[in-house]
Amino acid sequence: MKNITLIITAVLMIPFASLAQNHSIEINSDAGIFNSAFSVETILNSLDYIDDNQKIELLNSMSEENTIYLDVNNEIKYSSPKGMSIALGNHINMYGKFGDDIFRLALYGNTSMLGEQIDLLPLEGFLYHYSDITFGYKFSDNFSASLSLIAGHQFVSGEFTSLSLTSGEFGESFGYDISAEGIEVGDWGEYFDNPEDLLISDDKFGNLFNSNGQGVSLGFDYTDEKFGGKYSLSVKDLGFINWSEEVTNHFEITNSDELEPIQIDDISDIDADTYFSELDTLEELFQPYLKSYKYTLPTRLSGSFNKAITSNLVDSYTVSVDHRLGLYSVPRLSIDLHRAINQHEFVLGYHLGGLEQRGFQLKYNYNSKNIRFSAYTKQVNFIDASTSYGYHLGCGLGYYF
Repeated sequence: MKNITLIITAVLMIPFASLAQNHSIEINSDAGIFNSAFSVETILNSLDYIDDNQKIELLNSMSEENTIYLDVNNEIKYSSPKGMSIALGNHINMYGKFGDDIFRLALYGNTSMLGEQIDLLPLEGFLYHYSDITFGYKFSDNFSASLSLIAGHQFVSGEFTSLSLTSGEFGESFGYDISAEGIEVGDWGEYFDNPEDLLISDDKFGNLFNSNGQGVSLGFDYTDEKFGGKYSLSVKDLGFINWSEEVTNHFEITNSDELEPIQIDDISDIDADTYFSELDTLEELFQPYLKSYKYTLPTRLSGSFNKAITSNLVDSYTVSVDHRLGLYSVPRLSIDLHRAINQHEFVLGYHLGGLEQRGFQLKYNYNSKNIRFSAYTKQVNFIDASTSYGYHLGCGLGYYF
């Protein structure tokens, strides 16, 4: 089933081949990784030995809830003069949320919590990878809709609903209370143990595109004019992926009473078997079972308003809002200023909210009769490592004939 997506795409493209005017082919790609806690400079300074001052700097830069986010999208799209379109896309999305106490534990060990009980929540995350074929139709100048057929490739998800640690006053005991569940689709052990094989082995690279789940999603777009400007409303990724039972492993610890604290009677005579025994107990609790799983995609709700203005420096402005249900705690807001010079357009903006640190964004557009090109970034701050909290780059190329 690895090549089924490409075969279906080739077959479905045949009916469009007879059309000979006003066609377009567009290729779009963007990739970004963001985090809410650490600047790039802080991360680079922490790759080697970390002294006490660096540890303090790391902890001071964190909040009670911190996030990391990866978003990669690639798409090729064909549009016909009849309002029909077909697109083939590939998408990777990763999200993680963690608290500051678990990072403090990683930096200092349990010596930072002697005689304390600390709650290490929140701790959760997911990663999914899928391809889709999207059929679109423009019903009018204002309204269009799309239907995407999805082939899910990999998925992993985990969430701790309870995670607390207790240390004795002098470190003589170390207890824990855990309640967690996780889901895994794909051979993740092989990916991490032998990552180099993914690039040099055709079979293993092809396994990244195995169909391990099927799904569907809908999209809607509406544009119109109001208050002397143009506005647009959009709904994307309104759907799900149903991961197949035979490849979907579930892991659960539902009864934290099964976990006994490690007791150390003589700190100078630690029995290593005690630790291995406890680790074996934890491993037994995480015995997987197979069961299908329906994952609801984080639906994207977007809106924008663009209006021309009279100025020697700026031609127009755009105000945008973007929200992903179940992912963003607050919507992403941005304002962009546009300036066109002949066939070139420069767009400078500022954004806040979403899963990114606030900052500037930049876009360049080139428009000719047959060719359109764009390059953009949501993180202009990447040029300054001390204020950059991520990297992002996107580009698009369109041919119109």
